[in-house]
Amino acid sequence: MAADDERLDLLLRALADDATVERFWGLTRAIDTPCGRCWVGAITGRGHGRFWVARTSGGRNVAIVAHRFAAALTHGLDVLLDPRNQLTHTCDETTCVTVGDGHIVIGNAQTNTLEWRHRSQQIGSPLRDTRGALGRALAVRAAALEHRSVSAVLAAGLPEIDRYQGMLPGL
Repeated sequence: MAADDERLDLLLRALADDATVERFWGLTRAIDTPCGRCWVGAITGRGHGRFWVARTSGGRNVAIVAHRFAAALTHGLDVLLDPRNQLTHTCDETTCVTVGDGHIVIGNAQTNTLEWRHRSQQIGSPLRDTRGALGRALAVRAAALEHRSVSAVLAAGLPEIDRYQGMLPGL
């Protein structure tokens, strides 16, 4: 079996395995922000959750970005295999694993880039966090694990100018 085929087979089995799915959800926490659930497990250098799914026959770990695993649980693995699809964090929280409800939706690269450019300029946007995506994700994870206010931790990373003004109407 080719390495990619084995990884795909292990991922399919993980999605169907109740113990793996339970372990996945055990690495998330309900939070006091509109996102609702965030990842508290391993974090990648880009601030996304990293979920270890299984080990290959050769002993290599198979991992997937946490919000991609959540999307596959919700929509099936085909959503990840279609090269036209790109998962979009419309909430711009890299630790968010809430699929649908305007948080993680199926889009494409072009619309994702255009929306990112627009949202990165909005006052109070997570994309303006002075800690960067990784620093923000680590702060969210720590707050969630310590049962502190995630909202307060998120606000603390915004530039000073953002903290003292709200969103402009109509944007």
